[in-house]
Amino acid sequence: MTSYIFNFLVGPVFVAAFIGFALIFYSLKINKNADKKYIKVGVLLIGLFLAFIATAIISDSVNDKNARSELKSFLTRKDIKIVANNQTLLDTLKSNKIVNALKTITNIDAHHSHSMDRNRIKIISGKDTVSLEIGQDSEYPTEYWIFSDKYELTEIGRIRTTLDLKNGL
Repeated sequence: MTSYIFNFLVGPVFVAAFIGFALIFYSLKINKNADKKYIKVGVLLIGLFLAFIATAIISDSVNDKNARSELKSFLTRKDIKIVANNQTLLDTLKSNKIVNALKTITNIDAHHSHSMDRNRIKIISGKDTVSLEIGQDSEYPTEYWIFSDKYELTEIGRIRTTLDLKNGL
């Protein structure tokens, strides 16, 4: 889940890292008598780039975990109704099965596949609504990718279930 700040800063930080590499290259290969401060500045700029990338990765992981936690918390409510594809109110039995499957959302390592045929669902409890998209994995038919509207339709986790969430909604 990239944020606006990340998108805004990625270009300048990448340019800073490039300048850092150029300064180090200049100091070590082109002008070996150059002031050592160029190497220090280059290392600092490259360090800034690496710190930015590490922060983005950690932040993304924390955001995904928080999104899964928020969803699981929402799913503990008693008065949940599910609307599939913006039109069909699912019966209580089917809703409960989907809720139970969604409660198992977790981080499943990528395995070079993609989601297919996403279905949109809205989980309604009182005046609150959570909008999700569920897409079946292209490689494992019992694995589904969960995307959240709240997080720019970014994948927040996956579930494994024998429910047919592709055609059964």
